Amino acid sequence: MWLFYENLTQRSRITIKAIQPFLSAHKKILDIGCGNGVVSHEIKKYFNCNITGTDVIDYLKVSIDFKKMSREDKLDFNDKEFDIGLFSVVLHHIPFDIQIRLIKEALRACSEVLIFEEAPTFIAKVIDCVTNKINSPKVRIVLTHRDKDGWLKLFK
Repeated sequence: MWLFYENLTQRSRITIKAIQPFLSAHKKILDIGCGNGVVSHEIKKYFNCNITGTDVIDYLKVSIDFKKMSREDKLDFNDKEFDIGLFSVVLHHIPFDIQIRLIKEALRACSEVLIFEEAPTFIAKVIDCVTNKINSPKVRIVLTHRDKDGWLKLFK
């Protein structure tokens, strides 16, 4: 279990480096699909920001503000309640049609939305399957990764 937690801490560092230009202290952030909350917790510590996690499953391993989603395509928050909505390596667990609806929900509930996804390599998919099954057997593993062209097409 230590190795798994260390993997998440390392992933947190990579995520923090990627989102650093977009976040600052005192921002109100919604981590959509926060999973066990480890990445959210590390982001909160690093940026000194207010972060709330939300997910369809509650399997938090750390203490963060959390609200369980009532549906996988609905964020139960007010319009523009958050400065930043963050999808951190989560959208590939959701079918393509629900991804689109959830991104639209994030744009409603948050002033800005950041999407951080891994490249859809074979190794990334294997690691994702294994680590998520260790973390929580309830995590749905759909592996609906998009490549760069897929993301560009979606946002056109």
